[in-house]
Amino acid sequence: MKPIMFRPKFFKKYTTLAKNNIPSTVLVEEIPHVDFTDELKNMCISHPIETCPNKSLLYRPANVYCTDIYYAPTRENMNLLYELLLRTDNFEIGYWLGKFSISYWASCQYNWYSKLTFDLTTEEKKRYISDAPETHLLAKIKHDEQILLTEINECFESTNIISPLINIIIEYNCSPLHLMGKLIAKLKSDIEKYI
Repeated sequence: MKPIMFRPKFFKKYTTLAKNNIPSTVLVEEIPHVDFTDELKNMCISHPIETCPNKSLLYRPANVYCTDIYYAPTRENMNLLYELLLRTDNFEIGYWLGKFSISYWASCQYNWYSKLTFDLTTEEKKRYISDAPETHLLAKIKHDEQILLTEINECFESTNIISPLINIIIEYNCSPLHLMGKLIAKLKSDIEKYI
């Protein structure tokens, strides 16, 4: 089967049909979806999407994530990713972010790395979201962002610089660690939206 993703607005229809044990081939026929192979062909030639894992493994955080963290994410090895992102000078987008997103989603939706369950209640999913190692990494990054924000605001407290300008300075001061925090926050928001 080709790699596809159902459109979010048809999520309720998908869950209804999936509960009735409808085969996946029927779901593909009945529900509008995106075919990733077609989407990848239509992407901008100047900005190709990396689909090969080996090219992104030269980037240290990606290498460590794909080899040491992906198959068994824990709070401890997410702390390692935190340290690597804190020390790196750039944020490389590649295959590893897809793996990160899928792993986070599977942890939240099915408790994938502990006791795998496909029929979780909404409350259980909310608990797994809060217990996910990626969510704890997000909390640590948010704490770091708050410290940075406080320091920047203290530096400009005695000056006549207006707050929108301070916000621009903060936005452009985004480190790889903080970019990862924004990505995790967006993933968490999307996962919570479709519980």
